[in-house]
Amino acid sequence: MANDLEKEWLALKKQERRFLQSAIWQMPGKSVLLEKVPSKLQTTLQTAFEKAFRTLFLQGGGFIEKTFDKEELAMDFEAGDYLVQKRQSHRTFHRLDKTARKGQLANQAVTTAVGLGMGLLGMGLPDIPLLTATLLKGVYQIALGYGFDYHTPAERCAVLRIFTAAFALQEEASETLALAQSEPPKEPDLDREIALASAALADALLVEKFVQGIPLVGAAGALVNHSAYRRVSKAASLCYKKRYLRLKGAGRLGLEKDLEV
Repeated sequence: MANDLEKEWLALKKQERRFLQSAIWQMPGKSVLLEKVPSKLQTTLQTAFEKAFRTLFLQGGGFIEKTFDKEELAMDFEAGDYLVQKRQSHRTFHRLDKTARKGQLANQAVTTAVGLGMGLLGMGLPDIPLLTATLLKGVYQIALGYGFDYHTPAERCAVLRIFTAAFALQEEASETLALAQSEPPKEPDLDREIALASAALADALLVEKFVQGIPLVGAAGALVNHSAYRRVSKAASLCYKKRYLRLKGAGRLGLEKDLEV
């Protein structure tokens, strides 16, 4: 009979499969609209995301942390982790999951409102810094919920790989998710990881951000921002929980092969 740690591991496997089979919301007629997108927009969009990541990583960490209670999340994790150490059960693991989900609904509301407001005004690219900041905030909160500090170069790499996995092409989804769930290198090439994450975001949101630049019609930006946030937060939850379960001994149970997707 499977113990509770094994059950959590197998439940995570099911969630991974659903994640890989799902996709970010796409606008109806996206393939037709793609033909109307200016050829330079993808490069412009990728550059905007790269600039946002660099600015927020190098200068914006403190700004983002002012928007949530980092200490409270850290204390909640310590309390939840203590209970897991005392007894591994669905209830104790579920408590950690609840900590990691704190603030996620509010973050979704912010991304939706930003997308709607900018879309009504016909502004697609200007919302990139705000969208990126809110996406990062959600990932940071989930990281803290499972006991991971995102300040080190290695953990910044982990954050960026989550973005790449969330928006990877279907044929690359399984590989990028597995990479995001692995332990990051201690001395990563952050420039490369920023480029990969930004390219994935630009590819996934190209048409939507183009349409968002059209007044009124661009209100569809609310839907794509909302979908993008849900996608990133789900990827973050899968990645950090898998790493946490490994620390609790799941790797020693010989279950790694059971989570291949």
